[in-house]
Amino acid sequence: MSPGMDMTGPAEPHRAVNWSLWVALGVFGLIAAIAVLAPLVLPYSSAAGSLLDRLKPPGTLLRDGTLALLGTDALGRDVLTLAVHGFRTSVLVATLATLCSCLVGTALGVTAGYLGGWTDAAISRAIDIVLVFPAILLAIVIAGLLGPSLVNLVIVLVATRWVVFARIGRASTLSLREREWVRGAFVLGVARPLIIIRHVLPFLAGPLATVATLEFAAFVMTEASLSFLGIGLPASTLSLGKTISEGREHIGQAYWISTYPGLLLVLLVVSIGLVGDNLSERFVSRRERQ
Repeated sequence: MSPGMDMTGPAEPHRAVNWSLWVALGVFGLIAAIAVLAPLVLPYSSAAGSLLDRLKPPGTLLRDGTLALLGTDALGRDVLTLAVHGFRTSVLVATLATLCSCLVGTALGVTAGYLGGWTDAAISRAIDIVLVFPAILLAIVIAGLLGPSLVNLVIVLVATRWVVFARIGRASTLSLREREWVRGAFVLGVARPLIIIRHVLPFLAGPLATVATLEFAAFVMTEASLSFLGIGLPASTLSLGKTISEGREHIGQAYWISTYPGLLLVLLVVSIGLVGDNLSERFVSRRERQ
């Protein structure tokens, strides 16, 4: 060995900063902070409006001395307040739908993958039936049957998207149930529910988190689409889709009613999508290293 040879081994590759991930997290965090804190400091009520201040452009000083940063709508309501409250509704619906879809889909998928046999066949056929119909068309039909309400909207979203989590859970469980530690636990007499909880579910956390992030963005868009059509939430509940829909009638003279809530919706969906894509890439690279 030559005297000048380096004994420290090859240097660790420098991991580049993932700017897209941090920018996406920053945008989502900023929007979330505005949604949480803005109602505490905004001087407007989401229902209050003055017909004397209707269709005022952004930056207008209203008759009561307040400033409408994003203008007012056809009822004289502040568009910024409508957008913030609509964002809160969209996030609430998407969060509940994501959690319920993850629980229902994962439970059915893991059950099908671990038990196999007729249970797997029945759940797989149910997944195939749901996948035959376009998600938005199925959501419109179910929403029309159930009627507008927040609970019904969450049921609609879960009914159309639980299959995504079920497919991930089933495919991963089919692979995991053949691993040595799972078969060993079964041979030792460990109950099946405990085997699933201890030896299967922890390995599903990564892919399920990635899918949940992407589905959250899909739920936001679906909720906005249904509210835009007037079949998602009750008329008294604010949402981004409803505000955008109401602004269509005045798009020529008051573009800001639809434009600014639409931009907020786009920023939310894009930032969540970027986070989901980065989580997916990290999960795939980690699995390849293993």
